[in-house]
Amino acid sequence: MQKTIYGYNTAHPDIAASLNNIGSSLGKLGDNRKAIGYYIQSLSMRKIIYGHNTAHPDIAASLSNVGSSRSELGDYKKANSYYEQSLSMMKTIYGDDTVHPDIAKLLSNLGSSWHKVGDYKKAISYFQQSLSMMKTIYGDNTAHPDIAASLNGLGSYWSNLGDYKKAIGYYQQSLSMQKTIYGGGTVHPDIAQSLNNLGLSWINYLGLSWSRLGDDKKAISYYQQALSMMKTIYGGGTAHPDIVTSLRNLGSSWSKLGDHKKAVNYIEQSLSMQKTIYGDNPAHPDIASSLHNLGLSWSNLGDNKKAIGYYEQSLSMRKTTYGDNTAHPDIARTLYCLQLAWTNIGDHQRAMEYWQQLQNMQRAFDV
Repeated sequence: MQKTIYGYNTAHPDIAASLNNIGSSLGKLGDNRKAIGYYIQSLSMRKIIYGHNTAHPDIAASLSNVGSSRSELGDYKKANSYYEQSLSMMKTIYGDDTVHPDIAKLLSNLGSSWHKVGDYKKAISYFQQSLSMMKTIYGDNTAHPDIAASLNGLGSYWSNLGDYKKAIGYYQQSLSMQKTIYGGGTVHPDIAQSLNNLGLSWINYLGLSWSRLGDDKKAISYYQQALSMMKTIYGGGTAHPDIVTSLRNLGSSWSKLGDHKKAVNYIEQSLSMQKTIYGDNPAHPDIASSLHNLGLSWSNLGDNKKAIGYYEQSLSMRKTTYGDNTAHPDIARTLYCLQLAWTNIGDHQRAMEYWQQLQNMQRAFDV
């Protein structure tokens, strides 16, 4: 209707806003590829309206939105580029040292994106800046969704460094805040994500100690609550990234608890849904993770040949995602598993090839 009113080739703020809103709706439905198309159209129109080199809040918002969709599709390097452009523009608009909600939220997004790339030092810096700014804006003891998101980010940071006890502390603060905001019995995506994160940290913190089976079951319980909540939100038969995360986490947990057949079942459901969302052949970190986890489960079931097939697919995808010569923890993990699987088969020459690649990567980490 707006194009009819203003003209199909007219650059108008209302048309740009509508394009942006359509992108936002598609993103919430999990269709980030289509969302990017609308965000880019909105960004281009806003640059025509306000000037290509003008620092304007609407242009900054469009840059941030493209970054968010890129991040959801696993293209974290491009996401960071858009986020950084948006951050630079916001600081030009509001001032370098200004405390502003949009800047705080963008700092949190940058923390999440750098965390997924594996640069945990940058991630913690952004998360801490974001949390400090949000507490200044909303108050130290205020329950606010953006503060909860930053607490979740800090939990993820400590989880990746292996300090699961500290991670659980942050995740529980986040979950408690979200329940205050949305209501204890409310079905909400943010609460579901916190339940997922708590499950992951509990399962890692407690390890495979069968004497603490009740606590191990607590991790599974968090994941199942998250999965049930996600299906209520998005629909039982819907392919959505948040449902994928819950399925994958359940698979990993059952694997760590020694039930590898149950693990394969959950991970295969997760992989099938990922292919529906992202397409059969895209290089995506989450698909690579599912392939790697299937390799682990088949290896634990004693089928090393099948495991190698999944590991090889995961390695290829991770190298495409992060770069052939990039030293990345996920690539290192898959190289280690391939070396182990070939050793178990008895092909020590192939095992040595992967071991050598792993050593080269380890030296790069140490630089």
